[in-house]
Amino acid sequence: MKKKSGIYVVPIIAISVIVGGYLLNEKNKEPISIEREEVTKSKTIEEKVDYDEIEEAKIADIEYVTLLGDEYFVLDSCGIVWNWNGERGIKDATPISELKDVSKIVDAGSAIYALTKAGDVYAWGSNELYMIAPEKSNVEVYEKPIKLKGLSNIADIDAGNGSAFAIDNSGRLFMWGLEIYSLRSQDKQPNYIEPKMDTQVEEIFMGAGNFHYFKEIDGNFFSIMKSESDMTGLAYFIFPCFPGEELDSIWWEDMDVMDLRKTPKDGLTFLFEMGENSDVRTINADEYTMYLYKNDNTLWYWKSDRITYHDNETVGALVETAELDYNGSFAEVDLKEVLQINEDSNSSVPNIISICSGKENTFFLLDNGQAFISEYVTREIKDVEYYDAGNTNPYRISETCIEHQMHLKGLSFRKLDYENIVSISSDKDSNFFLVDKWGNIHRYTTEIEKE
Repeated sequence: MKKKSGIYVVPIIAISVIVGGYLLNEKNKEPISIEREEVTKSKTIEEKVDYDEIEEAKIADIEYVTLLGDEYFVLDSCGIVWNWNGERGIKDATPISELKDVSKIVDAGSAIYALTKAGDVYAWGSNELYMIAPEKSNVEVYEKPIKLKGLSNIADIDAGNGSAFAIDNSGRLFMWGLEIYSLRSQDKQPNYIEPKMDTQVEEIFMGAGNFHYFKEIDGNFFSIMKSESDMTGLAYFIFPCFPGEELDSIWWEDMDVMDLRKTPKDGLTFLFEMGENSDVRTINADEYTMYLYKNDNTLWYWKSDRITYHDNETVGALVETAELDYNGSFAEVDLKEVLQINEDSNSSVPNIISICSGKENTFFLLDNGQAFISEYVTREIKDVEYYDAGNTNPYRISETCIEHQMHLKGLSFRKLDYENIVSISSDKDSNFFLVDKWGNIHRYTTEIEKE
């Protein structure tokens, strides 16, 4: 028996930066600079799971960790799913006897999914988001795993925040929970993606927000995007093209998109063809951008107004057109700067072996066991005039309004102090779980205090 360290919490981190504040000149729309100090606060809670009095060989190599309420669920390399209550600690971990030969578990939001090597999918937890039994009440709780209907011979699955995707052994893509059908009982059941019935999907890159990416066996990539219902009628999408390419248009009506909705709904669900590319190693996405890691070990992110107007996307509506600007381009991340490697040094940049997104932050795991995180930070403060799409009164005097002292955001990256990390997983929200080579689980939770 060996005693390991217990729970600890790190305090709030406050990062002070000097930025330029701006006031808008109403005649020429040119900003008039003023100086002010901006403080970006990020509250980070770090917790190391209590390993006190644990037999080291009890749980084999940990591959995935997630948390449902106070309960931890862990998949090990032997295909066993373990469970314990966070208050009692891992010393009380027990295997879930109903699950055998599990190849993957994912957090669907209020429920956990387990994919077996036989291609079956099991679910347990709360039916709050109707991700277990859409025909049942959302107050139902399933303490033991039940087999999901409509799924068999499944090769891969991913889920998060009330939606999910799966690929069967023939490459057919299923999805559910993305506002396609008018009836919840149908929308929350796995359904084929009809435009892709004649293609073979090879890989799922599910994001933590509304942007999800897929690779076909022929090397073609496409995305599926969802926009929540909004009184302004503006659809907040991103249309990334690959590095070195340019968009054909800045208006989504001119993009190569397909409406996936079967019946009219307030929200929109689109399929966007990105094209073929052989340089992509992996993709991930949060609510505001997507990340692309290439075979040449370079990391890129999609830089657009979706990031700039992070705090209030409606402010992105252009005064001249009343539309959002969907223009953007891939920006390369300076990994040497992020990892604090001297430019003149002969040291090589470690490879990224895993990208794991939450709604607001994304973790990047390196092959040397270190990690870094993305953060949205205020780059500029200014008054912004925008088209008021939410005001439909025909007698209004002005069609525009001003968002005073708008915090315009940019993307930043920060190296973390972790060492010897071998895997990262998340609930696609704000909880991340880092496993080190000794089997210790580090829970990292991020909360953003908005101004």
